[in-house]
Amino acid sequence: MITRSDMILLLIAADPSLEPQWRLFQEEWADDPEPPLYIALGGLAHHVAGKLERGDTDLMPAIFAVVERWLADGDPYVQNAAAAGFLEGLQNHALNSAVELSSFHQWLGPMSLRAWNSLDAAWGQGLDNPS
Repeated sequence: MITRSDMILLLIAADPSLEPQWRLFQEEWADDPEPPLYIALGGLAHHVAGKLERGDTDLMPAIFAVVERWLADGDPYVQNAAAAGFLEGLQNHALNSAVELSSFHQWLGPMSLRAWNSLDAAWGQGLDNPS
């Protein structure tokens, strides 16, 4: 089972370019024994969305494989953080940038797609509805 202490390390293993941002987060929250990973995941999602904007997509399959693992093999905290932290962070970034929400569909696994659609439905926006 993947726990909160493992989840970011798995993501950095998939995309080492995320490590500097993770280190900054750790420094900022060094005094907190359980830092709010939702905030970190939102920032990491922003970084990943920025990579898509720049056309840097080589590691996207590996990144989204980790997200799928979080959802499949994570404890409840990890599963919630994957959806409400990372996937929602991607959606928020896309809504405020030139990135199309549908641009991420090609990398979403079955569980990620369900979480993506649930977030969309929860916000009631109907902005994105992949099949």
